[in-house]
Amino acid sequence: MIDKALELGLQMALVDLPRSGRPPQISSEAKAWVTELACRKPLDFG
Repeated sequence: MIDKALELGLQMALVDLPRSGRPPQISSEAKAWVTELACRKPLDFG
């Protein structure tokens, strides 16, 4: 990560660049659901 920051600058080092391989297979609805779960407090689940 340090090499990436030195080469591209700090802001660009924090952004994922495009990668080879198959694109993600998750829908925007599923991504929103996972994000909502991850942002909840453990006590919300009992």
